Amino acid sequence: VGVSHIDGIVYKSYDYCNNPADAWPIVEQNRIGLSPAGDIWHAYSPNEDFVCSINRALRAAMIVFLMIQDAKHANS
Repeated sequence: VGVSHIDGIVYKSYDYCNNPADAWPIVEQNRIGLSPAGDIWHAYSPNEDFVCSINRALRAAMIVFLMIQDAKHANS
């Protein structure tokens, strides 16, 4: 977590696609699976409705998380 101070106010920044400490709570809470395949990482939702395969594990997981969130909001 990055921290900045501007005019006495503390701002925190998160890097979900690159920092495991920021991303892992989301991955765990949403039960997003990750599996490697050579240089590619596969991320998938628990029911495998949403899948993303790219070369960065946390980025793939965050894309799947956004797919899950988008589906939740589309159904409400």
